[in-house]
Amino acid sequence: AVAAAVFLLPALVTYVLATQNPAWGDALFVPSLSETVEDFLSRDVPVGQWYADSQSVIGADNLSGRIFTNNATIALGAFALGITWCLGTLYLLFSNGLMLGAFLGVFAHHDRLMDIFGMVAPHGVLEIFAIIVAGGAGLKIGWAVIAPGDLPRARAMVAAAREAVRLVAGVAVMLAVAA
Repeated sequence: AVAAAVFLLPALVTYVLATQNPAWGDALFVPSLSETVEDFLSRDVPVGQWYADSQSVIGADNLSGRIFTNNATIALGAFALGITWCLGTLYLLFSNGLMLGAFLGVFAHHDRLMDIFGMVAPHGVLEIFAIIVAGGAGLKIGWAVIAPGDLPRARAMVAAAREAVRLVAGVAVMLAVAA
């Protein structure tokens, strides 16, 4: 629940802000995402046709491969960075939530939200869920380091890691299905 809140609350806030002022997107996007958004918004394509049109420009395999690699990297990082007393995991979840909200908000501002949903929703819902679960697994390990309870810190971390690794195995399956 903590991982979901840390990801989704910033997404909601930046979505609302970016629908009102798309400059929030410029402030939060990495340069490669800014270029993709600008390309998307610059095309004079009827609503609902952008994805079909983009197949000939960027290729479905190239786009889905980039999206999968990005989301798998975020999920793995959210899990692995739990060892940083949760700080790395919290940062990854928070910053990616900010970016996602701004991304969707910019498209909503330009009345292109349905286009982006048509492209992202079929795989994105599962990938976002996988990132949140991986973040929760990372937080589980990090919390065992912070508050080991009655166990020695190392034993608490090993016990938490056993359960967290099972969660991440499920994340790997989710990401493979989404790809």
